[in-house]
Amino acid sequence: MILQVATPFVDLCLVIKNLRFTNYESELRVIHYTLGPLKPWDWWTSWLLKPVDVWQNVREQLEESLPGTVVAKIRMTSFWSNSSLFYLSVERPSCHLPWWDLNIHCFMAAVLSLGIGIAIVPRQVMPWTGLLLMSSAACILCDVATWYYRFGMAFLAIAAPSLPSLSLIFLSSMLLGTQLQVSASSMVLALSMAALGCIAALAEARAFFIFGDSLVDSGNNNYLETTARADSPPYGIDYPTGRPTGRKQIGLSESPLPYLSPDFDGKKLLVGANFASAGVGILNDTGVQFVNILRMYRQLELFQEYQRRLSALVGSKQAHRLVSQALILITVGGNDFVNNYYLVPFSARSRQYSLPDYVKFIISEYQNLLMKLYKLGARRVLVTGTGPLGCVPAELAMRGNNGGCSQELQRAAALYNPQLVEMINGLNADIGRDVFISANTQRMHNDFVSDPQAFGFTTSEIACCGQGPYNGLGLCTQLSNLCPNRDEYAFWDPFHPTEKANRLIVEQIMNGSNHYMHPMNLSTVMSFDSRT
Repeated sequence: MILQVATPFVDLCLVIKNLRFTNYESELRVIHYTLGPLKPWDWWTSWLLKPVDVWQNVREQLEESLPGTVVAKIRMTSFWSNSSLFYLSVERPSCHLPWWDLNIHCFMAAVLSLGIGIAIVPRQVMPWTGLLLMSSAACILCDVATWYYRFGMAFLAIAAPSLPSLSLIFLSSMLLGTQLQVSASSMVLALSMAALGCIAALAEARAFFIFGDSLVDSGNNNYLETTARADSPPYGIDYPTGRPTGRKQIGLSESPLPYLSPDFDGKKLLVGANFASAGVGILNDTGVQFVNILRMYRQLELFQEYQRRLSALVGSKQAHRLVSQALILITVGGNDFVNNYYLVPFSARSRQYSLPDYVKFIISEYQNLLMKLYKLGARRVLVTGTGPLGCVPAELAMRGNNGGCSQELQRAAALYNPQLVEMINGLNADIGRDVFISANTQRMHNDFVSDPQAFGFTTSEIACCGQGPYNGLGLCTQLSNLCPNRDEYAFWDPFHPTEKANRLIVEQIMNGSNHYMHPMNLSTVMSFDSRT
């Protein structure tokens, strides 16, 4: 009698025949092959040694004419198949660690797996034998002691390699992703891209420049060694190619490319440029955990560099005209709370300032940034406030109170946004014209957060992609929960709105009343400018 057994260790030439093990060639009859990991530590060393690939090549070359031989080129769908996916993610990492950091993680995981494997599994084959015995038909006739022994061996087969690996993955994910606001624009319709499409219908010849954080980063961080990136699946799932690109076009006009893109050259400079970078804030110490990002002072330096390149292309006079007639969007400020003041308990900034004083401080710093932008030639600048910081899925999961929003972060947004409008009004008064237009994005968000069904959403609390409570913990990866219908969710990932939610925001920016836009909405601005 031959039992068909799907095992991850076919290379040991163990099959069950008449309820005994054999490795005699004359008796060997291969029933089923799998492409699972060979040993616990192979799951983490295969990125270097690739033993699984070697064995698969051998298996594919076996003669299928052997009686009873079936070569099944499939992956196991059991627990250890998922573990084999972990080493695949090392080959193509979804969180884009720097190469040296990635190698350190792989080495640490390999050492931990090997050490625990040696410590609790004296003989490599024993735990796998336990799995075979557990799957055998005779196991139902086992006495209790024998059954528990086999169960223990099966448990060790899973626990030895998986616990250190899974622990490392979990800790790394939490460390890198809990407070990470990554660039959502490769999957989500970023505010800038949507605004560009709407504006293009009104003024095709007007250049568009974008500054800020992950809400408007269209791919600059793809060209930086940073963890604050979103160019891996499932980002890009609804893009025509189905692949993440780091940017998303609405289709109504050509979107300005990320400034760091190698393709950003020649006539593409005439369209404008995107200088935004995920993770940045108003303050230079915001987002220090992301290391290599384009902080706001650097974005303004690149804007100066852009103008020099533009002058070389079309002449200084024409370059000055293009910049002065351009529309500029700046979206920044949320990270100064989430990834700075409230990043950890008793953060440096929270010990330095009370919340009201901190808000005044960053408003003052923001005013300096806006004035620098004005001195660089900006004459139409759309400035967005923060959304309801305490109501995003990430904060509901980490700081929410019985399903409610984080009161402390909501208080921060309530202090910050009115002072931002007041500061913008003061700048316009000092300049003598309405250069800066404020968008009350907190109120725009609150509309569908407080009553999602009125806007066609099923929920405004649970993110479409994520894990943990409200899908609000860690990063959005291929292993995350993923909703089938993005239009039913107000949030794509733990921090960023979905495409549908962004369209609602853009509609208010274009046509909203003074409750949302001050001193006027964008349609009015564009109409006024077209007559002057």
